[in-house]
Amino acid sequence: MNGDGYADRVLESGGDLTVQYTNSSGGHESSVTVLQNEQATKTISDNAGLTVDGSFANEDIRFAKMDGKKTLTGNGSINFGSSYEEIEFVDVNGDGLVDRVINDGTKKVRLNNGYGFDPAMSLVIPTSSFNTSSNDSKSMGLGVRRKTQQTKKGKQYLPLA
Repeated sequence: MNGDGYADRVLESGGDLTVQYTNSSGGHESSVTVLQNEQATKTISDNAGLTVDGSFANEDIRFAKMDGKKTLTGNGSINFGSSYEEIEFVDVNGDGLVDRVINDGTKKVRLNNGYGFDPAMSLVIPTSSFNTSSNDSKSMGLGVRRKTQQTKKGKQYLPLA
């Protein structure tokens, strides 16, 4: 967080963001609150999907063996979505320190000064600076099932061949 090359401990609790800076001997300093009553990060996700499933009983003698029925089953699904960061930590001014960027329509930034964040200010930030992702997946299945035959001991599944 302060750019000294040592990994600092960052904790979010109750709307506050606190940091324990690591010293050169590997120990940690006392916790310092760098953000109060502010959400540290925020990701917006939008996902949707559709699933279709069904079966068709086929009693045509060409498709049935012995006295059983075959059932044709099928399913398919498609899922897609996207997400983007509305609040994130990114170095926007090239000083090696992560700044707090807010992209909620206002495009504001709180520059990291090494031991906290300066007040929010408007800044022209290219949209490509923000983390975005999208996903999609598709699947299909097809199967043939034989009718079961009742016996005195319970159900017996007939082989397809």
